[in-house]
Amino acid sequence: MKTLLKYIYCFCIIAFSSSCDNDFEEINTNDNEPTIAPTNTIFNSATRTLINNSRDASTSGSLGLLLSQYTGQPTNNFQDRYRFDDVSLINLWEGLYLAANNFKTIIDINTSASTKDDQIIVIDHGSNENQIAVCRIMLSYIFHQLVDTYGDVPYYSFGNSTSEFQALQGINNLAPVFADQDAIYKDLLKELREAADQIDINSPVFSSGGDNIYNGDTAKWKKLANSLILRIANRYKSVDGTISMEAINTALASGVFESNEDNAIQAFEASAETGNPLFVNFVQTPLFNIVVTNNFINLLKGEVGFSLDPRLFKFAAPTFARRSSILSDGIYADVDGFELPAEFAEDYIGIPYGYDEGDNDISLFFRDLYSELSIDVLSPDNGEVIMEYAEVAFILSELNNWNQSNYEQGVTASMERWGISGQEIIDFVNTLPPASEETVLTQKYIALFMQPWESWAEYRRTGFPETIIKPGDEIAHDPIQLDDVFFFFGFELDPTYIFEPSANIDDVPSRLTYPSTTQNSNGDNRASAVEKLSNGDQLDSKLIWDNN
Repeated sequence: MKTLLKYIYCFCIIAFSSSCDNDFEEINTNDNEPTIAPTNTIFNSATRTLINNSRDASTSGSLGLLLSQYTGQPTNNFQDRYRFDDVSLINLWEGLYLAANNFKTIIDINTSASTKDDQIIVIDHGSNENQIAVCRIMLSYIFHQLVDTYGDVPYYSFGNSTSEFQALQGINNLAPVFADQDAIYKDLLKELREAADQIDINSPVFSSGGDNIYNGDTAKWKKLANSLILRIANRYKSVDGTISMEAINTALASGVFESNEDNAIQAFEASAETGNPLFVNFVQTPLFNIVVTNNFINLLKGEVGFSLDPRLFKFAAPTFARRSSILSDGIYADVDGFELPAEFAEDYIGIPYGYDEGDNDISLFFRDLYSELSIDVLSPDNGEVIMEYAEVAFILSELNNWNQSNYEQGVTASMERWGISGQEIIDFVNTLPPASEETVLTQKYIALFMQPWESWAEYRRTGFPETIIKPGDEIAHDPIQLDDVFFFFGFELDPTYIFEPSANIDDVPSRLTYPSTTQNSNGDNRASAVEKLSNGDQLDSKLIWDNN
């Protein structure tokens, strides 16, 4: 009897288990929950990932801002002298590809027959096509930065399935080939043209949330695509003028930025957790190792061809400003807590760029004697610019044979974006020297402050501004700084120093070297790309458009 009962019990357990197994998927499905992540949340994460990994202290602070010489480092300033930390190189490369993967995921969701309709139900967005289009725009932005920085790189294209474009395939291809620079630039222009034409401006990208750049405004996304075409084609025109000018003319006819209302700016929140990446780094690091350079400060002071630029007081903080004041009420104070006026140009002195700290302990005597980044720059809700109208105006000035009106529009737009008053703008514009290659490109450099990757590329393309310090240049210390060093620390500095970089190059680096991780993960394809560079994987191997 006991044996029979055991068999019956076992039979019931087996039958029940079989029934549970057959119905497990159905039982654990909640019809009220989406089966995949809504693309608006992925998009929000992707744009923040992009900016957080290309504009933080590790990447922008230790690479981009130094290469464009807006900032220098008061301690451990070997990166000012082009001996770059491999961690920063890895962070930039991996951060850009991580963001690109997120945008590619959104495209995959919106093109897969099994998932694209879910997005319409879940978030009621305007159309799959608009989501695909804006992701193509952001991918073009990312890959343009990659190809401008390194040369040949693994590349992905939505609209071109050529065998050379193998990036972002995940486990299907863990060692993609490095696509040719020329092929990438041509495809970027094609991708942006198709993306702009793909956009339906009568429907939003997302009905609510997800887009911290344009809040779903597709008309502005279309203008961004066309404006990025101007940026890329203007750089590429020395390689292929026919393709570039055709792309430029079509973009202008389709519509580019017309005012600061069109600016593409990634928004951040006023908190230490979700704020601007440099602000987050500033909060986390007591000795924030990013300060404004003397050559940039002197340009803004009007010592090099222009009058005093009121943007000086928006970009930098006065010397001896107590850094903790930036975290409180937004009023500069000195070390004793007394309010420090911010409107006197003589109170702004930058760090001597690339000064060899081996001669003296620069961290000892310059910590309080230079101008740091301003409250405006380091505020948690300071948005990071992807592209702005001022740049478009300067590009148009160049395309129109250094047009004066476009030049003045660019300066005005930049000043307005930084909150300069109307009369101050009028007074400064009235003192501008006439438009020329040098004056337009120097003002473009100023306007690109805190957009260092674009600024560095423009210097490589044009050789302007002439305030950029080159290897072998003899640089004068600021006289006030020399006096302060002697007064406070009791020793004299040599009045000048020679900029001697660690790398054997004769100008600003022409590119960054591939991060060490590519040697281990994709060595053969990396080696093929290196063979095509003029001097191998070195800082002085020029890219195809770099004729300076």
